[in-house]
Amino acid sequence: MYLNPINFPVTVPVSVRLADGPSEHEGRLEVEYNGEWGTVCDYNFGRTEADVACHQLGYNGSAAVYTHGGGSGRVWMREVNCNGMETSLDQCYRRGWAVHYGYPCGHSRDVGIICAVNDICKYQYYS
Repeated sequence: MYLNPINFPVTVPVSVRLADGPSEHEGRLEVEYNGEWGTVCDYNFGRTEADVACHQLGYNGSAAVYTHGGGSGRVWMREVNCNGMETSLDQCYRRGWAVHYGYPCGHSRDVGIICAVNDICKYQYYS
């Protein structure tokens, strides 16, 4: 067991998946916490956070971040802030599990990501 950045005990990294997308590498980002699947708010969620999620899913990184919407259950994560060195999304700073200060983040703001399926999607070198 370890303590994540907001001191909630976590025994294993949270599971992540992509749902309701046109392919296996694109869709609404969902996380499983305490046996319950929920979504991630798109507020401040950028490419660094998407890279961590895509790496956790086994991809090389991310190709895009967008607002997907349409989820159900809890919005587990809001204002996720990663530095890019994390191996699991739960290692990134966030407001807490299902904690929403200020205004609530509803499912219309569920984040979607597209993961890079090969290095060419993320890196291009020209000579």
